[in-house]
Amino acid sequence: MNLSAVGQRALGQSKLYFKKNGPTILTSAGVIGLVGTAVLAGRAAVKAKPVVDDIRHGLTAIENQDLDANYTRKQQAQDYMRAVGDATKDLGKIYGPAVIVGGLSITCIISAHGMLKKQNAALTAAYGALDLGFRAYRKRVVEEFGEEKDRDIFRGVVGRREEMDADGRPCVIEDLGDVIPGATIYGRFFDESSVYWSKTPEYNLTYLIHVQNTANDRLISRGHLFLNEVYDDLGIPRTQFGQVVGWKYYPNNDNPRGDNYVDFGIYNIKDEVSRAFVNGHERSIFLDFNVDGVISID
Repeated sequence: MNLSAVGQRALGQSKLYFKKNGPTILTSAGVIGLVGTAVLAGRAAVKAKPVVDDIRHGLTAIENQDLDANYTRKQQAQDYMRAVGDATKDLGKIYGPAVIVGGLSITCIISAHGMLKKQNAALTAAYGALDLGFRAYRKRVVEEFGEEKDRDIFRGVVGRREEMDADGRPCVIEDLGDVIPGATIYGRFFDESSVYWSKTPEYNLTYLIHVQNTANDRLISRGHLFLNEVYDDLGIPRTQFGQVVGWKYYPNNDNPRGDNYVDFGIYNIKDEVSRAFVNGHERSIFLDFNVDGVISID
C-alpha cells in the first residue's frame, strides 16, 4: 500500500469536507469561543480585583507624596507612568487569555461569513448558468418545432380531445399524462399543509389573490422579489433555489426574461382543477410561479 497516496487522499477528503462544512464549523467554533470568552473574562475579573486595588493604592500614594527638592514633580510623573505601565502588564496577563479567545472567536465568525458568501455566489452562478442553458434549449426547440410544440413539451401535453362542458359547449381538454398541469420545479400545492389554508374554498381564493397582489406591489416598489418571500406568505417551506430565483421589475416593461409581474397560475382555464378551485368546488390548488429565473439585486 502506498502510504503517501493514502495520506494525500485523506488530506484531499478533509479539504473537501471542510470546504463544504466550513461555515458551520467556523460559526460553531466562534460561538463556543465567545461563551468561553465570557467565562474567562468573569474569572479574570475576580483575579483582577486585588490587583486593581493595589494599583489604586499605589497611584494614590504617588499622588499624595509631598514634593520637595529630593522628590520633584518630574520624578512623581515618572513614578506615575511607571506604575501605570506595570499595571497594564499585570492586567494584560490576567485578561490576555479572554482577549485572545475572543479575538479568535470573532475571526472564526467573520471567516465563516466570508466562506458562506462565496458559496452563495457560486450557487447563484450555477443556477444562472443552468437557467441560461435551459432558455437556450427552449429557444432551439421553438425554432425547430414552433412555440405550440415547445409549450406542449414543457407542460407534458401528450394529446388533446374535444368534450362538452357542463353547459353543453365544446371545449378542448389537454391530456397531460401523469404530470401536474404546467408543473415546474418551482410549483407547490396550496393545501392543508399551509397555516393559511382554510376549509372554505372562497377564503382560499381570496387569500391567494391578496398574496399575489401584495407580491406585485412589493416587486414594483422594491424592484425585485425572491421566490422564498412568496413561499413565506403562502405558508410554504423555503427551498434552496427559492433564495436565488424570483422576479425583477423593469419600469419600461422591457423585461428580457419574464412577464414583469408575479403570477401564481390560479386562472389556468385549461386546467380542470384550477377551474374548479376558482368556481369554489375545490379547496386546494397547485400553484406554479412565473419566475424570471436567477436574479441579482446589485
